[in-house]
Amino acid sequence: MTDTSKSDLDRAITEMYQVFGDGPLGRQLFGCDCCADSQTLDRWAQTPLRQLNAEELGSYLYSAMSTIGDEEDFKHFLPRLFELAVEDALSIEFEQLGTQLSRAGWIRWPDRQGSTVRAALEELWKTVAVMEYDDFALDSIVCGLALAGMDMPVLLTA
Repeated sequence: MTDTSKSDLDRAITEMYQVFGDGPLGRQLFGCDCCADSQTLDRWAQTPLRQLNAEELGSYLYSAMSTIGDEEDFKHFLPRLFELAVEDALSIEFEQLGTQLSRAGWIRWPDRQGSTVRAALEELWKTVAVMEYDDFALDSIVCGLALAGMDMPVLLTA
């Protein structure tokens, strides 16, 4: 990745943390017992975002807004999920993140939240042109952007 595209993507991720926060959730996280035990839910809720790893948040992502938490909880975890997905597509699958973004209705979020997510997604797309991704990562990014509701014909012709 070129320094410019990496720094632009890093700035977009930093902006996500500024908009959505990076501390602990600050409230109890609810979920069904089959998806996460109470100790795990408490850890996710009480731990500052940047201290949560891909393994922990990967299991959250698959249950987000269905059996664990709601849209507001998902917004809280979003900056870290996005950061981890960008760092290593094998840790957090970007298409799963795109699916959950769509499910959360990010396009209808308040202006600053929605525009921050859109900017981060667009900056990620820009890296596709300048960075060598393996086939799995590239497929994950393209599918994730489409699943998130980005206008793929516009992105592909840019």
